[in-house]
Amino acid sequence: EIKSPAYIGSHIRWTYVKKFLPKREGGVLLDIGSGNLEYRDLAEKKGYRYVGFDLDPLTISPRGSVYDIPYEADCFDVVIMVDVLEHLKDDSKAIKEIYRVLKKGGILILHVPNRNQLHILIDNPPEQHDHERIGYDPVELHSLFFGWSETPNYYATFDKFEMVAWDLNYAIQHKIPINPYAILKHSEGINYGWLCFCKK
Repeated sequence: EIKSPAYIGSHIRWTYVKKFLPKREGGVLLDIGSGNLEYRDLAEKKGYRYVGFDLDPLTISPRGSVYDIPYEADCFDVVIMVDVLEHLKDDSKAIKEIYRVLKKGGILILHVPNRNQLHILIDNPPEQHDHERIGYDPVELHSLFFGWSETPNYYATFDKFEMVAWDLNYAIQHKIPINPYAILKHSEGINYGWLCFCKK
């Protein structure tokens, strides 16, 4: 059994990383924005030596900057970065630095908010003041990965059930009303996030 996060949004994103993270005995994984190390158990169960760091001094992770990752080039098999890119002023510089530290054939598993998300039970949540951008669409993401060996694959995250769970959780936490009939207006294609799988 692999321990997963309790918070609904973190748990949902974690399940997508779990699905797409390949097993690799002896591999080395870098978790950027590692916070309270919620991906460490998952990475180790899949055979990786886990390395994490975070900008936030309040986390239990070692501190570091994604613009100047304190490791040599070509040393990681996998980098994961979950809901970090939208916080960065220079997202292109961060992606180039990740490319530097990945081994040839190494992969980046990236999760970001969908810039076009439409919430199905609540009005759009208040703007996140620590975000540099509200999110991304696949065209914007694709432009960040020019020069990578393969065209990135994009997967919609937060299916309709997961979106309902997220909205209910958010509404309860922030004491805002929900509109249960709003779900009838939305198609199956709406999603709250993108998981991007890229190979160096």
